[in-house]
Amino acid sequence: MQKFGNILWTHQYLEAQGYKIKTNIVYQDNMITLSLVKNGYVSSSKRTKHIKAKYFFIRHFHNTGELDLQYCPTEQM
Repeated sequence: MQKFGNILWTHQYLEAQGYKIKTNIVYQDNMITLSLVKNGYVSSSKRTKHIKAKYFFIRHFHNTGELDLQYCPTEQM
């Protein structure tokens, strides 16, 4: 999840150069991460309460369609 900043920067850079990008597909093998991004705090529990709101900025980009998070098993990564 640390590379989202780089992915978003590259997306914006390419669009500034005139390329049209529909969406970025990001593959993730962690189901908890996927549910937190897709559902937000609804999916959180006592074990995830330490995650602050600023880390949910990825959810914004997922909701706007700029990032598409998809599950990919670890073996295929």
